[in-house]
Amino acid sequence: MEKLNLGSGMDYRQGFVNVDIDKNAKPDFAIDIEKGLKKFKDNTFDYVYSRHVLEHLDPRKLKFVMDEISRVSKNGAIVDVYVPHFSCGKTYQSYDHLNSMSFFTFSVKDFKTFKILKRHLSFMRDELPYTGNPKLNNLAKIINPIFSFIPNKIPFIYERFFCWIYPMEEIHFRFKIIKDQI
Repeated sequence: MEKLNLGSGMDYRQGFVNVDIDKNAKPDFAIDIEKGLKKFKDNTFDYVYSRHVLEHLDPRKLKFVMDEISRVSKNGAIVDVYVPHFSCGKTYQSYDHLNSMSFFTFSVKDFKTFKILKRHLSFMRDELPYTGNPKLNNLAKIINPIFSFIPNKIPFIYERFFCWIYPMEEIHFRFKIIKDQI
């Protein structure tokens, strides 16, 4: 099984092809994904993982990058994408967060080869790498199901009326690549 860690940063994953724009992160390949994934042939990967990468892209390049992910993925591949929810304060704390993502970001017909298998809003990240405290990671695992339940049941109402009062930290999208429908 061929696996791609897109935008690996310091999260180098064994058994994955690790790609990042920053050579200092020591990825397997230093690639600017906004220019494409030309290093890889069509239909190479069975699984693609990307955590907190797409929000850093030029908004005009998001569709191109998603098309590139589809191109290098095999038919039936699974793609897991994690991005900050637009209501999260961290979305606006960094000058290089250029995209704000919603529960419905990938619902548009522009992403024809991406079948949404899962969309999940999280109150806190399940992994809290910035704390270094395993007890806080356990706390996140307890709190998330409680605080994330209603926003995931009624996401349109949540995003329309309540997200600024009760913000979510992250959205997890799981896609299946379906190429035989285009």
